[in-house]
Amino acid sequence: MGRTIPQAPLLSSRVILLQYSQFASRGIDTARKVGAERLFVSRKSLSLLLLVLFAISGIATASPNWSGANSYFLWALSDSDRAAHLKALAGANIKVVRIFIVHVDGGTKSSSASGTPDLEEWSVGDYQDGILNKIDNLMYEASQYGIKLNIVLHDRYSLGWYQTDGYAKKYGNAINFYRNGGGDFDNRIRHILAHKNPRFNNRPWSDIHEGIWAFAIQNEARAYIDNFYDAWDWHCKRASVVRSLINGNIFVTTGGGATWADSLQEANYACQYIDVVGIHSYYGSGDLKKNMGTAVSLAKKYGKRVIYEEFGNKNNVGGDIRDEGGYCNSVGVPWFPWEFVKAQGGDLEYYTGSDGWNAHVQYAQAAIQTTSQFTWDFTYNNTNNGGNGGNGGNGGSGKGDWQSCSTSSECLNSCCSNQYSNDGQLKCTPGGTTCVSSSSGNKGDWESCSASSDCSNHCCSSQYSNDGKLKCTPNGTQCVSSNSGNKGDWEACSASSDCSNHCCSSQYSDDGKTKCTPGASQCL
Repeated sequence: MGRTIPQAPLLSSRVILLQYSQFASRGIDTARKVGAERLFVSRKSLSLLLLVLFAISGIATASPNWSGANSYFLWALSDSDRAAHLKALAGANIKVVRIFIVHVDGGTKSSSASGTPDLEEWSVGDYQDGILNKIDNLMYEASQYGIKLNIVLHDRYSLGWYQTDGYAKKYGNAINFYRNGGGDFDNRIRHILAHKNPRFNNRPWSDIHEGIWAFAIQNEARAYIDNFYDAWDWHCKRASVVRSLINGNIFVTTGGGATWADSLQEANYACQYIDVVGIHSYYGSGDLKKNMGTAVSLAKKYGKRVIYEEFGNKNNVGGDIRDEGGYCNSVGVPWFPWEFVKAQGGDLEYYTGSDGWNAHVQYAQAAIQTTSQFTWDFTYNNTNNGGNGGNGGNGGSGKGDWQSCSTSSECLNSCCSNQYSNDGQLKCTPGGTTCVSSSSGNKGDWESCSASSDCSNHCCSSQYSNDGKLKCTPNGTQCVSSNSGNKGDWEACSASSDCSNHCCSSQYSDDGKTKCTPGASQCL
């Protein structure tokens, strides 16, 4: 979902040619910078693209509408609860889950959450990376279900409202923070984006476009501050730092305005570094219908997108989702109700089996049957996920570019290969020419496998593997049976043969016990 994709209203071929000519002029340097696995850019392919664009005479392809979910401390929940949430979201074809980098109390809202300090809980620049490590796990797990994260980099309400973090301690009040704390906050941004996720081969968050949908500057910045009339440029200054550091397939969002007045600040739409403006409102469908047209008009004026990122009515959670989600579908704007989580905090929480969840599922399915006002591009095909015993994206034949695979039949691009892989692992490889056959039993030595029947040497094992992963192992003696166990992700286990993901480990366990662990490298 690149920032250069044209969107409605229709653009002339001259405008499109200008956009893509600019992209072509920097395409080769970009390819050198990010590597072949990240971006395939060639003069030939760009020439073909330009021909297609001329042929369509500036017509922008419409995209289906969609729904996301708010679950701001999902990363803090127990292993089994995280897996259950993700499976439910994927089964409902919900594309994006929004989370916060924020302090969470243990057992908050009577949930399974483990207590976690904010990144700068006690003082500015004293980074407590435990919270980022927990999000590492969620990021990987969500990607296996075809779900991406909308990561909010900070919560305005940590500035002495609900929480008192290092910024509140240093700057004393929110006005002083917004006037003088920009440099410190930019350092926070740099620290987060440079954080490396071991479950994505130690790549920095700034690069993990297959796991991250967007970075949001701050949740409801400048909310509820009386007598503060400074220029509305704080978002744009921070966005310029984010955009300079991240992969072009990751969006930059505002993080939402607390009121319609905040959400309609024209400076945010005009900012060249902001891609998506978030809108929050708890004032019902009347205000939504009154104001959304203005937001869409501003977005189209400046070439942006909008999402209805928070809304709800605690007195009628399901009814409000039907009302406001239904209206958003009718006008083609993506929407995120507050808040999908297995908890009991009296704050609009809903979970599977509730009327709120049933409404969300119903209208999320309806969303993808309608056309959005804006162009969106989701790499993953969620419709195959969530119904295979907890294995998420491992089921079905809809895996997107660079997802892990074992046969080409799993991939939308029809090529499972390690030809351009940066870690030697099999992935759905765009433009690959050495693709793994879909038929079983013909994988060569040291190719990735899931059962011995995959291998021409008849032994799928991690016995001599240099990374602990299953491979077709010559002369192996600890071979995986073709009918190995069928336990799902995070179920208790005693051996890797118990698990459908072939890894029984305590590596990422929140209680130290061995479980069927997706993506682990230390398997029993």
